Amino acid sequence: MNGCRATALALACLALATPGMQAQAQAQSQPQDTAWQHASRAYEAFAAGDATAASREAARALALDPAPLTWHVLQVQSLIDSGQTGPALAAAHAALQRHPGHPALLMVRAHLLQAAGDRSAARADHESALRTHATPEGVLAAADAALSAGEPATALQWLQLL
Repeated sequence: MNGCRATALALACLALATPGMQAQAQAQSQPQDTAWQHASRAYEAFAAGDATAASREAARALALDPAPLTWHVLQVQSLIDSGQTGPALAAAHAALQRHPGHPALLMVRAHLLQAAGDRSAARADHESALRTHATPEGVLAAADAALSAGEPATALQWLQLL
């Protein structure tokens, strides 16, 4: 008997002889999905227009590997697209904990905060994002947030950047 077959036979006998070991051996023989597999399914679902499945798979990917910025963005956008603005805001907060000061995440969170009625926090996020990455769209969003917060002078300062 070769070494591989002998090892497999020994493991099978051990699993049968030890209570509870059989289930553990079966669980170990079934491969666990990797974070990348979940992320891939999330992108596929998003492309197919299934935002709920996309957000679920993105959350699973992030639970296994919380580092990739694009997975955070995908989760937040999927939650927004599925109408789950509260969870989207929570996901944006979590993403910014992992990627502090990232302008795209700040802009998305600002949009969500403004929609939730927290105009001063939205304005602060817009301003933080624009300090590092000013775009015409971002400047307009920051001016809008400043106007919504009752700060027309700040809105005018932003508009003068255009």
